[in-house]
Amino acid sequence: MLRQRKYILSQLRIELTILLGDKYIFLFCIIAQLYHSIATNVVYLMEAKFLSSAQRLPLWDLSYHYLPELHGWLWSVSDILIYCMIASAAVLALLTIPLRPKPSLSHTSPPFATLVLKRFLVTVSVLQSLRIISFTTTLLPGSSHQCLYTVTDEMNSDENLTIDLFTSTSPADGRAADSRGNSVDWAPPQSLSEVLFRVDSSMGCGDLMFSSHTIFAVTTACTIFKYFGSRRNKVGISVALVVLILLTLMSRKHYTIDVFTALYVGPIVYELLWVKFPDCATGGGLKDRYGIVFECDSRNMMSFVVLKEGGERFEVEFQQLPKELKRRKMTDGDEGFIYGALQAGEALGLSDDDEYDMDYNYSDGGGGIGIGRSGSGSSISSAGGGVAQDDSGSGEENNEGEGGLEMI
Repeated sequence: MLRQRKYILSQLRIELTILLGDKYIFLFCIIAQLYHSIATNVVYLMEAKFLSSAQRLPLWDLSYHYLPELHGWLWSVSDILIYCMIASAAVLALLTIPLRPKPSLSHTSPPFATLVLKRFLVTVSVLQSLRIISFTTTLLPGSSHQCLYTVTDEMNSDENLTIDLFTSTSPADGRAADSRGNSVDWAPPQSLSEVLFRVDSSMGCGDLMFSSHTIFAVTTACTIFKYFGSRRNKVGISVALVVLILLTLMSRKHYTIDVFTALYVGPIVYELLWVKFPDCATGGGLKDRYGIVFECDSRNMMSFVVLKEGGERFEVEFQQLPKELKRRKMTDGDEGFIYGALQAGEALGLSDDDEYDMDYNYSDGGGGIGIGRSGSGSSISSAGGGVAQDDSGSGEENNEGEGGLEMI
């Protein structure tokens, strides 16, 4: 459901504040992409300089043996698919700004688009750093059409082509592969400027271990599973991942070992980063890292956000609150909202260690609101527009009469 305009603007302000708070992380990710592009050009040049004719011949691969090879426009379908997968995750993240989450997800934290994008970029940057180490330390011959090396009849009949040139396994003496076996699309960088500034994610050679196509696809799948885990989204991204793997192998852009390695390295890195560096999406995390403080006016049942200390307050709706600052309970067909520290004007920036029990007994005899914090289930009642909070650990019952505020 579309949010009201004022709530869309408040969400945009929150996203911008998070973006500015993480600007150096985003800058690092951009630099990492540029460095990865340079590394792919370097390994292309290394293949041209150091591999002999024998070493340039493609390796035998089980998938290549059984899967047909794609040519023409079909060769590019895998690239188009990976761009569509990444775009789908980006669209889902951006839609959290104008759209409310589904009612069934109202108890969870709203996914902030900036945090989703940051996690995606950081994960990809780490994975690309690992693959740079892999493909620059051990050179593998490419089997895609632009990298494919073939021994022509002319080379076989050439008496000047010596045996040691063709079978050499130590080309450190500078004797590279005979150029007559190169593909017509073979085009390694020829100058420093090409190494530094050429950007071509599809037509490179040598950057094989492990598959960049697959790490982007796996990171996209992990992102959707983690943040947008509806059954439809999970099935859709899983089918797309399987299709991408088949297309990548059929287009001969990667060997099976490249794809297989990415399939387990990607999720492992994603989960390690998730455990070690969780999103600062709680009330305490947003307050401590970004200076975003949520406030509540319990008298008017309104919530606000202050983006900087002493800054302007913007109204937010219930669905925009972090998960530990909101509780939802259905009472007689009406929605009764119970959410953190409801004293009028009190900031709701709780620490990350604060945990609120979901088992509440909520009753309202005249517009009152209550919140319980216990390990055994608290019973709270309000009989006349007042507010009560139980902060005990023994399940005590707190009752309040007319219009007062009691916090135990």
